[in-house]
Amino acid sequence: MPALGSTLNARETSTVHLHCGPLASLEDPRIRDTVVAAAHGIAERTGVVLNDIVIDHPTQLSLTVEGAEMLALGLVAELRRDTDRWYRSRTGTALWIGPDREEIE
Repeated sequence: MPALGSTLNARETSTVHLHCGPLASLEDPRIRDTVVAAAHGIAERTGVVLNDIVIDHPTQLSLTVEGAEMLALGLVAELRRDTDRWYRSRTGTALWIGPDREEIE
């Protein structure tokens, strides 16, 4: 049995991932910096504690938040929507791979 109070100090964290489309790369400093700044801005505005942002690969971003998976999904949904709009306005293509698998090809 855990020590009394030990579960009160344990903080749940949730990690979610975004994958870039075939024409985008997080190695591009402008894209990477814009996405990271947007993630921090969204977290600050919504009161979500953003524990970590990791560029796992030139085409994958991982976000870890303090709290339930629903918080992480909400943050990443807004991040995806905002940064995809920004990227499309400059390039005409999607920044992130969407639920439609045809976007991968």
